Amino acid sequence: MFDAAFRTLFLSIPARLSLEDKHLCIAQKDKESVKIPLVDILCVMLESHQITLTNALLNAFAQYKIILFACDESHLPSGLFIPFLGHFRSFSVLQSQIALNKQRKAILWQQIVKAKINNQALLLKMQNKKEYEELESLAKSVNLGDSNNNEAKAAAIYFKALFGKNFSRKVQI
Repeated sequence: MFDAAFRTLFLSIPARLSLEDKHLCIAQKDKESVKIPLVDILCVMLESHQITLTNALLNAFAQYKIILFACDESHLPSGLFIPFLGHFRSFSVLQSQIALNKQRKAILWQQIVKAKINNQALLLKMQNKKEYEELESLAKSVNLGDSNNNEAKAAAIYFKALFGKNFSRKVQI
């Protein structure tokens, strides 16, 4: 039912990307090249402006239905390369998701939000931030469909604990 591709690659340092025997080859100065099978790749995000790639690789991305994102100077996505022929299975997955009843969607959303908050708590705990306890408590109290908006409450706590009390996600342009 689902595509075999599962990897999302985030490239933030200078590199040369090329195609080598149905593999993405990532070459970096003074490092051994890394090869990743194209069939494993779902999408690639290029954050560094010092990444070059070959046209043969772009063509292979299209053939393997791999999506490529480019980022701007602010490290935000600014462009998108998508194949003309999309994943035929993606439509099937979308139809299955749409067909779910409201109860099942609410349960799945509850599970997703709990996992997200638990991961945030785990990171704060690893960073020795006491706020992790508050996030653990919020995760336990997530209702169906996150009707109490615990995801947003957790995000406010998480980002301020991680980046400081004055943290704002506003981007200066």
